[in-house]
Amino acid sequence: MKNITVKMVLFWLCLASTASAQQIHSAYFMIEDFKSHIRLLELTVQDFIITIDGEGNIIATTSLRRSDKQTSDIDFDIYGRPSPNQGLKIEEYNDFDNNKAGKIKSINGIDVDYYSNFDIHDIPGKIKSIGNIIFKYNNSFDIHDQQGTLKSIGNINIKYNTNFDLREIKGTLKSIGPVEIGWHTGMQLGRSKGRIKFIRGNTRAVYVAKLTGHRGFE
Repeated sequence: MKNITVKMVLFWLCLASTASAQQIHSAYFMIEDFKSHIRLLELTVQDFIITIDGEGNIIATTSLRRSDKQTSDIDFDIYGRPSPNQGLKIEEYNDFDNNKAGKIKSINGIDVDYYSNFDIHDIPGKIKSIGNIIFKYNNSFDIHDQQGTLKSIGNINIKYNTNFDLREIKGTLKSIGPVEIGWHTGMQLGRSKGRIKFIRGNTRAVYVAKLTGHRGFE
């Protein structure tokens, strides 16, 4: 009887742990010609979308709950535009949090953390985690990659072309998760060096799109 009770307790603890864990339902990456880094990233986590720029800053959060959008109060910025945080409970770090001051601290109760001066090998201010989803960046230990570029988000690994990729442009994106990215190197006639050549392997979970100045996304 005692063994059964212990097993039941462990079972419910496992269920609670699974329920509280955050998962990336989908990740949408935007890249651009002549730009070696990720321009924008949209992560769908639980019931909201987080938009992050190439510098690791959260620039918008959007609720996916229709009821939240229909019943929530509406705030406007100084330009009269609706706040991008509609329908979500947002908490921010205060002025005593140094590198984190003014940044989002939690979204609907899910903690958001950033790298600080205590992380001696990383750039302070960049997003570090959303719940248990960890953001890692290339640092001084990654001698073949540019410091500060995204290395991984959760289990999505991000790779760049290095000196070992002899026919490629150093520093350009090579792959994001299962998605492969190719660039024109200047060897192809009629193409400018640094333009995106192909994006292959998109899935529903990880999708990479080309950002263009004239027609939006391709």
